[in-house]
Amino acid sequence: MRAGPFGTGLQPPVIRYAALGDSYSSGTGASPYTDELCRRSPVTYSNLIAGTVVNGLPVDRPNLAACHGAKTIDFYTSQQPGVPPQLDAVQLNTRLVTLTIGGNDLGFSAKFTGCYLGADCSTIGPLATPQELYETQVKLTSLYQQIRAEMNPDGRLMVISYPSILPVTGEPADPQPTPARWPNLGENLILPERNAINDATAQADRMIRDAVIATGDSHVTYVNGLDLFRGHRLCRESGV
Repeated sequence: MRAGPFGTGLQPPVIRYAALGDSYSSGTGASPYTDELCRRSPVTYSNLIAGTVVNGLPVDRPNLAACHGAKTIDFYTSQQPGVPPQLDAVQLNTRLVTLTIGGNDLGFSAKFTGCYLGADCSTIGPLATPQELYETQVKLTSLYQQIRAEMNPDGRLMVISYPSILPVTGEPADPQPTPARWPNLGENLILPERNAINDATAQADRMIRDAVIATGDSHVTYVNGLDLFRGHRLCRESGV
């Protein structure tokens, strides 16, 4: 009598992956969502890189814990009912973590919306003050260290900075008239306001980079996201 196929019950080796952060990582805007509370999209970048082979092993489907509107505090406590702290998604067998966070700690969403809908926001001072940047940087460094303490010691934390969503002055890839028209809102966004928003985004990029450096951990990698939307920025003359 022949023996049947031998099964070990073991799963093929993969790189366990957790995708954390705010709307830039949850996929807000790319509906329909798999989770309406956090606006998680099936086509967020973390889902798209699943299966990519790194050092001979495929990246597993992500444990997508990123949530629209998240702040650093939401890694330690529940952001809203039914949404556990994001750190719960990181386990000892997690070997890859990607992360975007910090913009909501700086209040960027409300501030940028004020620029779009309100008076000229370029006259009220910087959209991110030195004190706000410093306090958020301290929170970020502490969070990165906590994530590293929870994940596999040989794993990697990839920290991605925010893209510049509006055309940069003199950038041929995203030509734009002045004033710009914000899609679906019909409000003017004049050049000084665009520059103020882009300056704040660049400041956040430097803050995130410096927070990564402050960890002193070679397994924490800063990824410059400023130009990720180049050629597809909002309000460009030919559309997105």
